Amino acid sequence: KSPVISANLGYNFIAQNDDFTFDNSIHLLYGRIGVQIPIYSGGVIKAHIQKDKIYWETTQLEIQQKKLTLQKELQNAILNYQTALQKIEEEKAAITLTERELEIATEGIKEGVVTPLEWKEIRLQLTASKLRLLNVHLDLRIARLQIERVLGM
Repeated sequence: KSPVISANLGYNFIAQNDDFTFDNSIHLLYGRIGVQIPIYSGGVIKAHIQKDKIYWETTQLEIQQKKLTLQKELQNAILNYQTALQKIEEEKAAITLTERELEIATEGIKEGVVTPLEWKEIRLQLTASKLRLLNVHLDLRIARLQIERVLGM
C-alpha cells in the first residue's frame, strides 16, 4: 500500500469564543490534512509464502503420483509385450504342428483312414491357429504402442 493524504475544509459553527462559551453566531473556518502511512506487516507476505510452499508440495506430490502411474503402465505394457512374444512362439509351434497333422491327414484321406470331416476339422484348426497368431501379433503391436506412449516416443 502507498501513503494516503486527505484534506478537509469547512466551517465550524459551534465554536468557543474567548470566554469559553458557545455562541452560534461565531463560526470559524477550519482545515485539516491527514496522512496515513502504512506500517510494514510481514504477516501478509508470510501467508503468501506459506500458500506457495503448500502449492509447491502439492505439485511435487502430484508429480510423484504421475510418475508411479506411468511406471505401472510401463510395467504392464512390457509384461503384455513379453506375453505376446511368448504366445507368438506358441502359436507358430501350433501352426507347424497342425500343418504336419494336415499333411498326415491328407495322406490318410487318400488311403481311406481319415474321413473328409476329420480332414476339414484339421483344416479348421489350422485356420483358427493362424487367426490366433494374427490376434497375438495385434496384441504385440498394441503393447509396443503402449510402451512408446508411456516413454513419449
